[in-house]
Amino acid sequence: MVDITLVGSQVSFVTAYVYFITKNLQQIMQQALSVTINKWYFGLGCFVIYVPLVMVRRMDKLAMTHVFGDIMIFTVIASLFVYGALAIKENGGFSTENVKPINMSLFPDAIGFSVYAYEGIGVILPLQDITADKDDYVRVMTYVLCFIFVLYIVFSEFSIFAFGQHSIGNNPLITQSMPQDSPLVWCIEICFCLNLVFSYPLMMHPANTVIESYLYAGWSKSHTLT
Repeated sequence: MVDITLVGSQVSFVTAYVYFITKNLQQIMQQALSVTINKWYFGLGCFVIYVPLVMVRRMDKLAMTHVFGDIMIFTVIASLFVYGALAIKENGGFSTENVKPINMSLFPDAIGFSVYAYEGIGVILPLQDITADKDDYVRVMTYVLCFIFVLYIVFSEFSIFAFGQHSIGNNPLITQSMPQDSPLVWCIEICFCLNLVFSYPLMMHPANTVIESYLYAGWSKSHTLT
């Protein structure tokens, strides 16, 4: 059951990656070139890249791509804060008087969204295995989790105040709250899509390991690691 739930969770998380990439690239093509391309073509394009990436056996080989992904995440977050501040300057911010602490009609959706806060839990042990200083790993991870915890609260509250709860509720992706006719926003969204491309093999690594342990049980291990 642990193996089944691990595989299911990791596959579900990366499915959201594919959705984000296809949705953003489709919208960018419409805004920039006035061309409408079926999102399924972007999805197939993702797997043309994903298939060779998941064949990389050692996660440390992708260390630089993970660093790039982290930089892109912070770039997008910083950009949303900047555009949010500009929106507050323009409209004075949205009133939060009618924002309920718990929205009972949408609360079930919140449970599903909250699960994504744990999307990296499956790679904690694999990352520890390739970490040079394993004794310091737990301490660093604790600091990171505390930082993310605070960031989640600050970012969500700021976004509601800057863009309004109805605007955010109508947009499945927070990046759509930024001006969609801006070349700078297009570049930011494309960079974040690249982050999800490079994050895919890391997120799928635990699931691949479990699946292969059943498919190739009893096979002799290869001495070649790539």
